[in-house]
Amino acid sequence: AASDVYKRQITDIATICPSNTGFGDPEIAAGPTLLYFTASTSATGVEVWRSDGTAAGTFLLKDIRPGSEGSQPRSFAVNPQNELFFSANDGSNGQELWISNGSTPSTQLLNNINPSGSSDPSELKLWNGNLYFRAYDGTQVELWRTNGFASNTAILRDLTPAGVSSYPNFLTVTSAGLFFSATDASHSRALFKTDGTSAGTVFIKDFSGTGRELSMLAAFGAAAFPSGLSFCVVTVLCMAVVLLTRATCAECRGCLLYTSDAADE
Repeated sequence: AASDVYKRQITDIATICPSNTGFGDPEIAAGPTLLYFTASTSATGVEVWRSDGTAAGTFLLKDIRPGSEGSQPRSFAVNPQNELFFSANDGSNGQELWISNGSTPSTQLLNNINPSGSSDPSELKLWNGNLYFRAYDGTQVELWRTNGFASNTAILRDLTPAGVSSYPNFLTVTSAGLFFSATDASHSRALFKTDGTSAGTVFIKDFSGTGRELSMLAAFGAAAFPSGLSFCVVTVLCMAVVLLTRATCAECRGCLLYTSDAADE
């Protein structure tokens, strides 16, 4: 029977303890030939592991924070070259951006963005050969870009006056660009889009005049679907239909679903 075939294909690769990071569910991300995940041992705490599907190829990538405390690895993103980008704390540099190609020697701090503390990289998204993420440099929280080299890791565009954060959120990849929510000198939690360049990082639409704020983004093809939510739920069905449903509560009033694939006219 087909079920017997599937049963015979299930093999115990390694006996370890997959673990969360202390910040939610366990992290797991796959590249073309490598799988990265968080796991815990009594000796190392929670760290990054890797597997190529064999027992010999499944092992602790690196004890980033020596000892049993763990490095709190999270926000995994893997590119087509099997390179893993993630956030971790080595106990000396705070929560910063790390990179690995699946070997222990290659697992290293990519950039100490905030030398005085933690930059807390989050919302890691791969698009068009680069990694985009949100980080705090000790002064402000902005959208950053890297190609995997420390010398090419920088704020994509400072949307706000010096020292004021734009707080980019909801980074969403589409075939037309990367959409996100941010605040600039004129708009609060508005929709922005970037083509990966500073000049091409532009304002799209401000929802504040509608009495709503941008609370969610979903992608379909070249379009981004921002939703001004008030206790509402957006559901993407079969990657083709986007539905907006109301919650059964009095607080849900006039929820709207928008679509955007270009700058606002």
